[in-house]
Amino acid sequence: MKTDFRQVRRKWLTLPLLLLFPVVLITMLGFITVSLFTTDQSSSIKVGLVDQDRSKETQMIVKLIEESSQLGSYLQIQALEEKEAKQQVKANKISAYIVLPASFTENLYHGIPVNINVVGNPKKRTDSRLAKQLIDSVARHISTSQANILTIDQYAKKLGMPDKDRRKLMFAQFKEFLLYVIGKDQILSEEKITNQATAAPTQYFGITGWFILTTVWFLLVFQLLYKQSGAKMRQRMKLYGVSSLQQHISRMAVTLGVVTIVSMPILYGIAHYTNIELNFADYGRIILLMLLFGICLLEILAILENVIHSEKLALVLQYVIVFFLLVASGAIIPAIYFSLMLQRWLSYVFGSRALHWLQEITINQRLYADFSLLFWSAFAGALLMAISSAWKERMS
Repeated sequence: MKTDFRQVRRKWLTLPLLLLFPVVLITMLGFITVSLFTTDQSSSIKVGLVDQDRSKETQMIVKLIEESSQLGSYLQIQALEEKEAKQQVKANKISAYIVLPASFTENLYHGIPVNINVVGNPKKRTDSRLAKQLIDSVARHISTSQANILTIDQYAKKLGMPDKDRRKLMFAQFKEFLLYVIGKDQILSEEKITNQATAAPTQYFGITGWFILTTVWFLLVFQLLYKQSGAKMRQRMKLYGVSSLQQHISRMAVTLGVVTIVSMPILYGIAHYTNIELNFADYGRIILLMLLFGICLLEILAILENVIHSEKLALVLQYVIVFFLLVASGAIIPAIYFSLMLQRWLSYVFGSRALHWLQEITINQRLYADFSLLFWSAFAGALLMAISSAWKERMS
């Protein structure tokens, strides 16, 4: 370990340049990415609602949908005439308009499927699709209501109820069901999923950039110590009774120490710049988290050196592994953009867990972190590193 520290001290001129290059590159990419993900959250989607039937049922639907607060501040629905709705679509003032057809009520009470048309704005395709999704959800609830109404209508006919009273009963049942649906917030099946990349882009990409930077530093410092030791130096260490496993442990310890000392002040600066409040306990959890992550990563790099005889091939594979780890963790592409099945599988990758809990501690202000996956990954990596080191010494 003393030898590795001496090698780091000898490189006191080139080491800062080695550490500075990833900082400049990631900072430039970070500013570009933040500018792309920073959007105007105050703008809402405006949708028109055209009632061609003008019955009591459709008027009630228009009023309830227009005034329903459950649709949120991001979707504004206003009643319009069809001519006015077409003009506003051409003027790009609304994203789409919904049309309740003239035969809506008759179809509803006679068992004919109810069709609700949506006319989209070609200039706002995404917003138009959202409006279509809303109407599809409303139509499903109306179809369920229609089935209930027709069932009640059949029993009312068997009882000989007059048509006028039966119509009132059907309307009352339709109104009761629709009010129940809206009152229970069932028009839209809603699940809140926070995308930190767009909800807090500065904080998200600041922390993610620091994670990428620390990962790259682990790789570069570990490789620097390997190159500086040289084949002759490693052979000399063996003559002194220092095993390959001990050399790996020494390089890992020096790498973890150097990267931790250099990276933590940068994290403090990022937290201060992005208004993330961290106390001493939070910094302690982050250091432990990154140390476990660094141990897992360096163990993989050491195993590759043990099992692959070609130094160039081992170097290429180390870079490939680090790149895959960054992609799998969601550091390069936010994990929320992956499929649910892929997210489930990637959650077992130690890099994904490390970045997840790093974001939870910093951005979401969690007071705890789960280190179990990282701990067991480090334990398994230590066993594999010991086995591969013993195999390497026996083969040599």
